[in-house]
Amino acid sequence: MYSISISVSKSVRICRMQDVPDINTFLLKYLPAGASVGVDPFVHSLSSIKKMVDALNARNITLKFLSYNLIDKIWVNARPSLSQSPIRIHNLEYSGKSLSDKLTEIRKKMLENKSSHLLLTSLDNVAWTFNLRGADISFSPVFYAYALITTGETRLRNLSQLNYVLIFIHLRPCNLASPM
Repeated sequence: MYSISISVSKSVRICRMQDVPDINTFLLKYLPAGASVGVDPFVHSLSSIKKMVDALNARNITLKFLSYNLIDKIWVNARPSLSQSPIRIHNLEYSGKSLSDKLTEIRKKMLENKSSHLLLTSLDNVAWTFNLRGADISFSPVFYAYALITTGETRLRNLSQLNYVLIFIHLRPCNLASPM
């Protein structure tokens, strides 16, 4: 494994990791046959867990699905608090598509796929879908949130600081369900 570093200017440097193994390759390399691995099922997609199970079964390595995140139980002191940065509306001139249009397209795809609900947990997907931006993560315009879109309503749950009045007015035409 090695990295490539390119200086674009005195203040900008681009770094990229090369030959980084995927998680299954990594686990197969470092775990002995018959090992068991604790995983938090809330932070892995179903498809990634299935791939992990398939890869690890060949060496009789099992996954143990934990009911809670072990780090959350240990990291109780000096944990940074959630950001208090306000969420702002990403104007149509920059987003290129209104929230209503996005929800219409999403619901159309949901119907095509025979889905009654769509859970959004990827922060960039939530920000893009709702035309909202935040600053909960340095140098990234996202905010801690998840959303549930159904064929008839929309639920957005923000985990940090939400400018409720401004955002509610922005989301009102989209049948936002309470509570946020």
